[in-house]
Amino acid sequence: MIFRERCMEQIRPFYESDLIKIITGIKRCGKSVILRQIMSEIEKGGKRCLFLDSDLRPVAARIPDADALIACVNEYLGNDKLYVFPG
Repeated sequence: MIFRERCMEQIRPFYESDLIKIITGIKRCGKSVILRQIMSEIEKGGKRCLFLDSDLRPVAARIPDADALIACVNEYLGNDKLYVFPG
């Protein structure tokens, strides 16, 4: 796995922002790798993360729409901030 420090430097200042962040790019350019690297850094900081890999059938079957997504996140939310990474 290639660590993309230049990309990470641009993203890090926004970790604590409440705004939704979107990473876009062509197929197989490393978007998921960057997401997992961000998630790893956030978890090392003691924060809670949830990765939802929509390519997995059980996840896709459980979360068919926005309401189901909200319900799923609420299960894991608790009282702490939760970082959600859709894959």
